[in-house]
Amino acid sequence: MNLSQMNRYNKPGDNSAGREELLSDVGVKVALALGDDTDRKWFTDLVGKRSVRTQSESRQRNRDSTTIGRSMNETADDLIHMWDWTHRSPDVDGAIVVKAKENNADGRNGVFRMPLVDATKTPAKRFFGLGTKEQETKKRLAYRAQLDAKAHSVDLKVPTWCPDFEEFTSEETQRNQLANDEVSAWDLGADL
Repeated sequence: MNLSQMNRYNKPGDNSAGREELLSDVGVKVALALGDDTDRKWFTDLVGKRSVRTQSESRQRNRDSTTIGRSMNETADDLIHMWDWTHRSPDVDGAIVVKAKENNADGRNGVFRMPLVDATKTPAKRFFGLGTKEQETKKRLAYRAQLDAKAHSVDLKVPTWCPDFEEFTSEETQRNQLANDEVSAWDLGADL
């Protein structure tokens, strides 16, 4: 799903306030791979920024002494840049989860990078009938064989129909057509 699908909740001239109001009620937001520019910008803003401090040092030498000048600079940089979203692969990079603060509980909110695990390797696999990759492959092949057998039992031949025009033409019409056909006229002359 992308954010543009939520634009229908906006009212004319409200500057996307309907969508934003709806999203503000969602406590947990998960981003896997973002293909839309609007989604990338929204999640980049949602994830937030980090402080980047840089320190520089300059030296000036005189004949008698050396002067050292130090300066600190602090800038805000996006935690995840918009272009970073285009190269993310959920299988490798996991999901970005943004959790809002609930009931003033400290430590339960923030931005998290969560790995995505193959469902067959989770403790809950027994509840969903999941198995190993080999077992799942066998299930898929068995289902495919079942579908193929069902397809072979259905007669897929579609009868075609083409009218037999000669059956409905009179003998006089056939003679006229034969006389107008130059090649057939030679055959007609041979019969005479």
